[in-house]
Amino acid sequence: MRKWSLIVILLLICPSMVHAQRWKNIRSTSFNYGATASFSSTFYSVETLRISGTDINDITTKSEVSLSYTGFARLNIRRHYLQTQIAYSISRYSILFPTAQWSPNATSSDVSSISTEIIGLEVPLYYGYYMQKKGPYRLACFAGPKVNFILPGRSRHLFESFTQADIDETIWPFIFSGVAGFSVSISHIVFDISFEAGLNNISRYFTTTDANGQTSTDDLIFNRRKNGVSFSLGVIF
Repeated sequence: MRKWSLIVILLLICPSMVHAQRWKNIRSTSFNYGATASFSSTFYSVETLRISGTDINDITTKSEVSLSYTGFARLNIRRHYLQTQIAYSISRYSILFPTAQWSPNATSSDVSSISTEIIGLEVPLYYGYYMQKKGPYRLACFAGPKVNFILPGRSRHLFESFTQADIDETIWPFIFSGVAGFSVSISHIVFDISFEAGLNNISRYFTTTDANGQTSTDDLIFNRRKNGVSFSLGVIF
């Protein structure tokens, strides 16, 4: 009986010792890496929307779910860390506004819309601080700049209820933003929530063609900055 009791005690203690030693090694390491998948709510700060010389003021925003897939690396220095990552991001957003604001031939029920899907590679550099770092539990805050490299030919723009025969938008190849958030990890599972504020205008210019075949680059102006709230779930090693 004593023999079997000793075996049961060893079976209970050994996994706990292995788990504790594993997390002792992870906690003391100076380098971590991992991967996350994120979904976010993207919204634009519209600075200017002008169509055919008329400023549009009555704008309704329509946020859609945006996605990103990330691999990251983290350098730990006691309670501080530096983290960089690369993310494949798909950002979606659209706005609605009454067509009668700029088109005299429209009825009060006509609605125009601009829908945007931007695909790029995001590379941030975060400084983080561990507010709680004990065993497998960690709570940290982080902040830093981020640059989004827009992949050529991958973004899409949809314009509905416009009188122009053809509209094409050229966006800047780099979008800069500032990010701040919190990170929680339990064992190998990590959860992040972050807030993003755009620092530069997305749109470079629009090329429009009217019904007579005339091309213009100033008939449509849509200056906006990309903001958002993101939620991430992944693993860290």
